Amino acid sequence: MEANLSRMITLNGSNYHTWKCRMEDLLYINHLHLPVFAMEKPEDMSEQQWTLFVTSQSLWVYIRQWVDDNVLNHISEEKHAQTLWNKLQQLYAPRKTARNDNKTFLIKQLMTLRYQEATPLTAHLEIFQGIINQLAGKGIKVDDEIQGLCLLATFARLMGDIYNVVVKLFSAEWCSQHGFG
Repeated sequence: MEANLSRMITLNGSNYHTWKCRMEDLLYINHLHLPVFAMEKPEDMSEQQWTLFVTSQSLWVYIRQWVDDNVLNHISEEKHAQTLWNKLQQLYAPRKTARNDNKTFLIKQLMTLRYQEATPLTAHLEIFQGIINQLAGKGIKVDDEIQGLCLLATFARLMGDIYNVVVKLFSAEWCSQHGFG
């Protein structure tokens, strides 16, 4: 099986949940997961092979190529795949607290999420999908129709602007010229 690298995203600090899922997939597909996730050496591997595999520079370099420069500044000293992974988790994984482990908190987060105009649309969508994924992980399935409505609601401030554009485009003069009233 060949990895589809064109769909991999870089970790920018706000998309950890999505990045982690995709990075884990890449590590497993490329048979690079053992040094990151294994607690002990596999029985079919010699001690020397395991040491070479675990300390391989290519593995931590492979992971680091999928992080943004602002993230790289925090992890550039890590030279071991498992410690690098743990550091990323420590820095960017949501903390397990009563507040964000709570289903109510996640639903409130979903309902109050708003698009920030300076934010790239992809980053906003990743945050939205991250919340949906966390809810799914807690056993709450949000139907596609409800997801769509919630996503539209995140753009509520822009709706007024969209209305103004539509009004200008379809002004009374234009409508009367084209037989719409």
